[in-house]
Amino acid sequence: MPNTLTNSKLRRLAEIIAREYGVTVEDILSKARRKPVAEARHVLAFLGDQMFKLGSSEIGRQLGRDHATILNSFEYVLHHRLTDLDLIRRIERIQNHYETEPEPIPLEVFQIANGYGFEAAKVLEVMSRVFEKISKTTKELADELDRTLKNLKSEEK
Repeated sequence: MPNTLTNSKLRRLAEIIAREYGVTVEDILSKARRKPVAEARHVLAFLGDQMFKLGSSEIGRQLGRDHATILNSFEYVLHHRLTDLDLIRRIERIQNHYETEPEPIPLEVFQIANGYGFEAAKVLEVMSRVFEKISKTTKELADELDRTLKNLKSEEK
């Protein structure tokens, strides 16, 4: 099973979890079984289900794991969070970071904007309008930004 992590929300969550556990997203997606990596992977699967309602099949596809492995991750977190205070605190910190950290702006968005020759302030203004319209994938964001800047450029003429 390929390790794709194409869901932008799950990828962002994986980045936050990786920082919390001192590992990389690549580690989480790997076959590594070291405790911090395995636990980070379990937490990602669990929170992906809890926060985004992705379900075990979709999470498995995203993480390159089968359905049964993801169910095992759910069980691991459900069992250990009853007695493991460190795990409880980590999960709370991760959820808090996800809710409060601003979402990073992808480089390709700036590349599109730069192609139209607008100043950064104007691009950020347009981007805030675009973010209000969509909150899905980077590709959708890039496409919407491209359309919006095209329209803005034609209005200037």
